[in-house]
Amino acid sequence: MTNYDEALERFHLVDFEYAGGLANHGPMAAQALVDLGHQALIPAFVDRYAPRLPLAARPGRVLAPAEQGPARGDFARVADWVATFEARLAGDDWRACVRETVPPLLPGLFAAAGHGLLRTVHAMRALEREDTALRRRELARGLAY
Repeated sequence: MTNYDEALERFHLVDFEYAGGLANHGPMAAQALVDLGHQALIPAFVDRYAPRLPLAARPGRVLAPAEQGPARGDFARVADWVATFEARLAGDDWRACVRETVPPLLPGLFAAAGHGLLRTVHAMRALEREDTALRRRELARGLAY
């Protein structure tokens, strides 16, 4: 397992935001360190950054198709969206899932200061290097955010 994947394991235990609405940049920063050729710096970064992040509140549940429209944009349902996207990505080609999922989400592109899009793109870059369950889970979090 790479330093990046170990970082994802830790960041998947914490919330999307901290300190009243600041975005958790951990997964994105770790992926950027990989692209910059500094994967060895990831553990030290995670050790300093992760402790300031609150634990994720609760696991979510997969949303039924009829629930998805009303739940779109409801940040209180983010854990349910994570579970829904994890289920979608479990067996499908992740690229096909992104092609189907992103267009309906475009009206909310700048919600959370665009961090959903940023986290999604970083996850896609990591998946292009290696397709793993952890990286698919990270993509689910990007899409949910």
